[in-house]
Amino acid sequence: MHDIRRYLVLPRQGQVLINTDIHGNLEDFERLKTIFKELPDDTHWAILGDTVHGPSDAARKRRPDLYDYEDQSFEIVRRIHELQQECRDRVHYVLGNHDWAHVGGPRTRKFYPDEAENLEQHLNLSERTILHTVFNEALLCILTPCGAFLSHGVPGTQLEELDEIDAIQDFEFARHNPRHTQILEALMTAYGQPEPVLEAFLQTVSDFGVEQRFVIHGHDRDEEGFFTDGPYDACPVIFGAPRANKRYIVLNLEHSYQSTADLRLDEEVRHLYP
Repeated sequence: MHDIRRYLVLPRQGQVLINTDIHGNLEDFERLKTIFKELPDDTHWAILGDTVHGPSDAARKRRPDLYDYEDQSFEIVRRIHELQQECRDRVHYVLGNHDWAHVGGPRTRKFYPDEAENLEQHLNLSERTILHTVFNEALLCILTPCGAFLSHGVPGTQLEELDEIDAIQDFEFARHNPRHTQILEALMTAYGQPEPVLEAFLQTVSDFGVEQRFVIHGHDRDEEGFFTDGPYDACPVIFGAPRANKRYIVLNLEHSYQSTADLRLDEEVRHLYP
C-alpha cells in the first residue's frame, strides 16, 4: 500500500473545475477560488500545476499586457495548502514542471537562471516546508469518469501501467531511477503529441477500467486563452493570455464527453473574468 497517491479517479458525481498554469498571479488564483466556492458542494477542483514562478521585471516591462502583476507564488501555494486542509477530498494539485523544480526536478529558467532558487531564497524555513509539502504530496494525473485525462504536460506512449505512477513516491529519489524520470518527464514536460501517439496513450490508460478519450493539460500557452490540437488535446490558458481571454474549464462528471469537440466555449470552457 502506497503512502502517497500519485493518480486519482474522480467519482461519477458532481463537477470538476480545471485550471492550468497561474505562475504567481494571486488575483487569478483568488478569482478561481471564488468560482470554486460558488459551485455546488460536490465540485472538485483540479489545479494542473505551475502555480509558481512569476515574471521578472524585464518581462513585465516587455509585455505588460500579459505580465503586469506582482509575483506572489508562495502566497498562492500557502492558500492552496490551507484549502486542501479545509476541502481535503475536493482540491487536487497536479505537479507541474516548475513545481517539480523545487522537489528534485530540473531547474526551470523561464524568467530567471534558476527560478526555484530565486523563489526559495526569499522564504523562511516554515514557508519552504509548506512549499515542499504541497509539491511532494501532489498528484501526477487525474482520470475522470466523463472521459478527460488531466495532466500538466501532454503524455505519450511512455506509460505502460497506472501502478507505475503510484510507484513514484519520492521525487528527489526519482532522479536516480531512469524509468521514473521518463514517466515524470512525459507527464510534466511534453508538449503536443501526434494524434496516433495520443490515441495509443488514451487506449493504454482506458485499459485500466476508466475510459479516457482526450487530454486536458497545461504547460502551453495561447493568447486566445484556449486551444485544441485535434480530438485528443485541449488546453485552457490563464498565464500568457490577456486578461479578457483567460479561460478555465468546468466538466460535468456525470456526462460523457467524446472528444475535445464537445468542449463548448462559454459552456465547459469559460472566461476567468466575465
